Amino acid sequence: MSLLTILILLGWAPTPAAAEAISPITVEYSTSTAPLIISAYAHRFGVGSSTELLQKISYCESRYRNVESPTDDTGPMQINRYYHSKAAKALGLNLENPWDNIEYGMRLFKAEGSRPWNSSRACWGM
Repeated sequence: MSLLTILILLGWAPTPAAAEAISPITVEYSTSTAPLIISAYAHRFGVGSSTELLQKISYCESRYRNVESPTDDTGPMQINRYYHSKAAKALGLNLENPWDNIEYGMRLFKAEGSRPWNSSRACWGM
């Protein structure tokens, strides 16, 4: 995803010159860029008011790492493959890809709230 796309999703209205200057900059997924990416996706999927909660959930679940757990959860949002692989594939998303994992997490949060991550509530509870 480009930096320009992320900034626009966060509400920035760039001048044409500014947009041209930063549009080729690509943001790579890492634990340091994850909070910004989560924020951009939260705004994109209409759950921007829950950005802080979503960042805390991801941090508690995976420390923002794109990892697999012994319970068949995967990615920065720790989406369970058993329950969600079929729906993710129907959307054209690969849960092992951190960007797709975050996108699916935003869609899941919009549909079900924080319930899918209740097992880590003691860490992120708000």
